[in-house]
Amino acid sequence: MQRPDRHSVRRRAHLLPAALLVVLAFGNRVITNQSDLSPWELGGFGMFSTIDSPQSRLVLLEGTTLDGERLVLEAPAEVAESIQQLRVWPTLDRTDHVRLQLESFRWARKEEVAVIDAAGSPLLSVDVVVGRIAISDSTARFVPLHQSSTP
Repeated sequence: MQRPDRHSVRRRAHLLPAALLVVLAFGNRVITNQSDLSPWELGGFGMFSTIDSPQSRLVLLEGTTLDGERLVLEAPAEVAESIQQLRVWPTLDRTDHVRLQLESFRWARKEEVAVIDAAGSPLLSVDVVVGRIAISDSTARFVPLHQSSTP
């Protein structure tokens, strides 16, 4: 068997760091697709794979009262962590989870929004939409990614 030439090995050694980065980025992608981790975690490779950062996502919360009135829901502190997880890694399961949490509270109208109030009443339905703002041709629009509504 013929041994590789030392000069040949040295000429190819510069490819090792690039190959290692490709393997790590691919591994990051596989892990984030198979788990609850965001692409923005695990060393930050996700920051280079998308411009869709958590800061550019919005979570809209709306409810319908027993009288049929549609109100924007004020995000309660009890659900803040779940909403942040939804912004960072939007999935239908997380959207459903936030909706189910919101459905468990009693609500009362306070000016133009509904807030948690123990003396309030449950909502007839709750809608949770997570999306992002898309800008094209100097026009901004909301693009929904996932939506969950009370059946």
